[in-house]
Amino acid sequence: KTPERTAEAEAAYRKAIELDPKLAGCWYNLGNLLAKTPERTAEAETAYRKAIELDPRSAGYWNDLGILLTKTPERTAEAETAYRRAIELDPKFAGFWINLGDLLAETPERTAEAETAYRKAIELDPKDARSWGNLGVFLAGQAGRPKDAEVTLRNAVRFGPDDFRHLRN
Repeated sequence: KTPERTAEAEAAYRKAIELDPKLAGCWYNLGNLLAKTPERTAEAETAYRKAIELDPRSAGYWNDLGILLTKTPERTAEAETAYRRAIELDPKFAGFWINLGDLLAETPERTAEAETAYRKAIELDPKDARSWGNLGVFLAGQAGRPKDAEVTLRNAVRFGPDDFRHLRN
């Protein structure tokens, strides 16, 4: 977590890539490392896209590209495409549905789709506090849904009692 160790990790990933540029996992890990620094998101995107080029069937690579793209508001359509590709590759992983829900929730005319995505995540993993919490926060922002939000947030607390965010919400 120190700058020296981060630089060392980056150098190690770059050396591994130099030795074998077809190592998708190294490209992906380099992307994750670079994505932590806001001024290096373009480099992170390049690394993610290279990982995807080498291993297009890795749902996690697509998901993390989507996460990166959501940081730029004008790229939300690309982020949605990446999330949907991750879901296509691994439709049973709740986290991908949560990320799609979070993205859709930002667009008022797509709230029904957002709620559907959150509920799909809960269907896939009924004890996942994050799914319940994100749906609860979403519902709290919808007119006339405070009771639904409360019930949902209580489930988030039940399944994630140590996560202060659920209690705060």
